[in-house]
Amino acid sequence: MKKITLIIFVAFLPIMAIAAYGLMAENYLLPEGKTLNENTYIVAGEAAVGGKINEDLTAVVGAIYLTGEVAGDATLLAGEVGVYGKIKNDARLAAGRITIGGDIGGDLAVGAGRVAILPKAKIGGEAIIGAGEAIISGSIDK
Repeated sequence: MKKITLIIFVAFLPIMAIAAYGLMAENYLLPEGKTLNENTYIVAGEAAVGGKINEDLTAVVGAIYLTGEVAGDATLLAGEVGVYGKIKNDARLAAGRITIGGDIGGDLAVGAGRVAILPKAKIGGEAIIGAGEAIISGSIDK
């Protein structure tokens, strides 16, 4: 796992050189109450974002759980994605399993084995969903 993580990190290095905040870790936590004011790039085994990111979030992780807020776009590539907080703009998600229980202010593009959009979820734009199994109980505005 560490070798794969290192390879992914090296592939993202040119992008992260431009970024103000990039990291590689086995596990990453942005705690509730903490704010990052720059584009954020995460390469980790598991990540939890409970705080606020005032720009875009890009993550390549084994699993990511978002209970906080992303003020820009979110691009997440993971084994498992859980969005229970808020993404103000667009979300591009690719994972084995995706659960959306929060708000996405813009468009949603998803590719997954299983997608669940829970009843309290709100998608403000269009949704493109490619999945082996899709359960849509939340609202999609367009």
